[in-house]
Amino acid sequence: MHPIILQKNQEILPDKLQKILPKIISENRLSSYKNLSGINLSFVPLSKRLKRENNLATAGNELIKNYTEIESDFLTFFPEVINYVKNRNARNFTYIYFHVSIQLLAVSFQQ
Repeated sequence: MHPIILQKNQEILPDKLQKILPKIISENRLSSYKNLSGINLSFVPLSKRLKRENNLATAGNELIKNYTEIESDFLTFFPEVINYVKNRNARNFTYIYFHVSIQLLAVSFQQ
């Protein structure tokens, strides 16, 4: 997602995300999620921020191993989410987009 789009729609983002958005943009973090290696690198710091014991640091291996199945599920499900949200409440679309993306990743790693 382009930083300008995020900045223009900042007011619809959750408060916590609004506060860290300048850092996300200045560090160009979202561009690192364009490829599997960038996504994989993001799991280690995330795992350290969680209070409970977790296996998130090794989640990238699971993502790579199961990529085809995860991608297929995502490509089937996500367009339905987009249409649902657009029909319900366009203002909350960005908020739900982020949360659903995170939930899809979490569910895929629990299988």
